Amino acid sequence: MIKKKPGERIDKNIGRIFKTHNIFEFKSETDSLTERDYNKVIAYALLYSSFTPASVADITVSFTVTIHPRGTA
Repeated sequence: MIKKKPGERIDKNIGRIFKTHNIFEFKSETDSLTERDYNKVIAYALLYSSFTPASVADITVSFTVTIHPRGTA
């Protein structure tokens, strides 16, 4: 969980999509992103909003998967 401070501005283009509360799921190159992983992170976001004064509309969920090109055999 990464929380952006009130009034803080991120000047990079990607920073415009982030809201105040940001949940990231990082996957390694040997791991895959499945529907189950997606559901788990959405559940984290919903649980987080139920325990903190954060609206679901103010939470960003991001998935990061490391993929490297593989040579052909």
